[in-house]
This record gives sequence, C-alpha cells and structure tokens, in this order.
Amino acid sequence: MEDIKKEKKKTALRYSIKRFFISIIIPCIILIVLSQLLNLNRNYIFIISALIAVYLIYQAYRYYDDFLNFLMITYHIDTLKDKKNANIRLKEMINTNSMMLERFKLLLDLLKSFSPIPIVVFTLTLLRQIKFENGIINEILEITIENKIVYGLLLIFIVWYAIKIFNTWEKYKTIQFRNLQYQNAYDKIREAR
Repeated sequence: MEDIKKEKKKTALRYSIKRFFISIIIPCIILIVLSQLLNLNRNYIFIISALIAVYLIYQAYRYYDDFLNFLMITYHIDTLKDKKNANIRLKEMINTNSMMLERFKLLLDLLKSFSPIPIVVFTLTLLRQIKFENGIINEILEITIENKIVYGLLLIFIVWYAIKIFNTWEKYKTIQFRNLQYQNAYDKIREAR
C-alpha cells in the first residue's frame, strides 16, 4: 500500500506542477494586456504578479491534494468492493458527491451571472467621467488614479475572477468523474449480486 501511495503522490506532484505552469499563462496574458492598456508602472505589475503567483501556488497545492485523492479513488473502490456493506458505502459516496456537484454547479452559475467585466467597465467609465466633471472629486481621484491603485485592484479582481471560474470548473469536472467511478462500481456490484 505504501508503494502505491508513493507512486500516486509522485504522479499527483508531476501533474500539479504541470497544471501550475499552464494556469499561470492565462493570468500573465491578462496582466500583460491590461497593464499595457492601463499603463501600469513596473512596481504595481510586480506586486500584482507576486499576489497572483502566491494564489496560484496555493491553488496548485489544493490541486495536488485533490488529484491525489482522485488517484486513490480506484484503490478506495477496490477495498470497498471486498466489504459486506459495499453497496451502502458506495451509495453514501455517490450521494455525497452528488451534493457536492450541485454546490459547484450553483457556484459556477453564480460566478457566471456576476461577471466582473461590466462592473469594471462601469467603474472605470464612472471614475473617468467624475474626474473630468467635478473639481473636488478630481483631486481625490487623481491621487488614486495617478498612482494606479484603482486600476491595480480592478486588475487583481479580474484575474482572481478568471482563476476562480477556472478552478471551480476543474473541481466540478473532477467530482463529476469521481461520482461516475463510484456509480460504475455500485452498478457492477449490484449486477454481480
């Protein structure tokens, strides 16, 4: 069993590192494009990049953990098949995964319905209009806009949103596949009896 776990850990680590490098491409492209459009200085780009990297490292660790659990499912199913109450235990796992599927589907629907893009466009338009129309607000907004803090925060928000939707979709697919594996094992046990 320890050899199986070690091999599965190596596989999970390899895929997690691969996924980290793949998932860093999208935020980098968004960051480069938006930093050129918004003319952000290098210090803010560095800070935003560091925040994104920390977040992606955390997500890579979570992916490693999820993927390792995913790899151990076949082993778990094989051990369950040998037990007397395999049907009950597999049915519990199917129900748990179905509940998790519903949660992630709801989260995906919520994330899609509250897209930050219109909010960001509205905020930027509003800030630019107020900046040119009102002298008092002009001075207050000039400090934050000239320092690009507002733009940096909006950029972080957009990148966070893209990463959140991507990760939620990945979790949804993973749980869906896990549920399918449990369902197939459950069906095989029922047919055999």
